[in-house]
Amino acid sequence: MAARVGAEHYGAERAETVLPVKWVAERLHMGAPGYVSLLLYRQRKGI
Repeated sequence: MAARVGAEHYGAERAETVLPVKWVAERLHMGAPGYVSLLLYRQRKGI
């Protein structure tokens, strides 16, 4: 599973980078990849 991470980049309205959820979870010490996926889902849906 991969996550799209948005960031502003040199005047562009939006730039996206695709990162594996497992990598994000490990790198940011956020727990299990499934939990990170749930948080990303909730963020996208505005929950």
